[in-house]
Amino acid sequence: MRVTLKLPPGGSHSLAIPWRFTRGTRAARLAATVALGLAVAAFPSHPASASQVTAAKAGGTSATAPYDFAHAAVPPTSAQLQAGINDVLRRTPGARQINANTIEMAPGFYVGLPAAAPAGSRTANAVSPRATCSSGYLCVWTDAAYGGTFAYFQTCGYEWDLGKSAFPGGGYWNDRISSISNPQTTGIVSYFYNWTGSYWSQLLTVPAGTHRRNLALDSSDDGSGSPNDRIDGMHVCGSVPDPWQPNHWAADPP
Repeated sequence: MRVTLKLPPGGSHSLAIPWRFTRGTRAARLAATVALGLAVAAFPSHPASASQVTAAKAGGTSATAPYDFAHAAVPPTSAQLQAGINDVLRRTPGARQINANTIEMAPGFYVGLPAAAPAGSRTANAVSPRATCSSGYLCVWTDAAYGGTFAYFQTCGYEWDLGKSAFPGGGYWNDRISSISNPQTTGIVSYFYNWTGSYWSQLLTVPAGTHRRNLALDSSDDGSGSPNDRIDGMHVCGSVPDPWQPNHWAADPP
């Protein structure tokens, strides 16, 4: 005889009960009942917890599963964080890790990754945005409202090609920026560019002392629509080349 059991979460299992336990004496039937109870106990009976489901959405329940450093809702595990850092270091000659979640990509270019969560504390709202940017730097974030992974720049005269600057977990920094803060010295103006495939087009002008919380709500300087997730190059400070061309990047070229 075969019995089908409906067990949480939403699954079913078929169990084969020997024929000799389904017929005959009361003792035989009792033995069949005991066998069936033992079989049920062998199957998991609890659905996945909310934290397990949330963790899976951000990169799996495994401590070393791939992690989305651009838009994840929960912080990485320590193993995921270090894997992201190691990926950047492997692809960026001269880069160095300067603390648990910060990389110096090149002189004047730093990347701050989301801090790892303590074991057992991962929740849907655990990633805190870095809403402050130190005076004298130009800061960019992969999420609106100053969230996600961020980068900060300082050196004047370095025109950055983000499409050749490694992003943790794979890929590059181009087409990822969604918010900007510019607390540099008064009078400095930073510019952001899009590579059209044949030339660099100026997308955005951000003077010192101003901030762009959500680029999806902004318009581009060249009239091509929102600059959100379209920035490929950056002028931090100093004289602006004409025409603008990048002269620095932080990875082996793709």
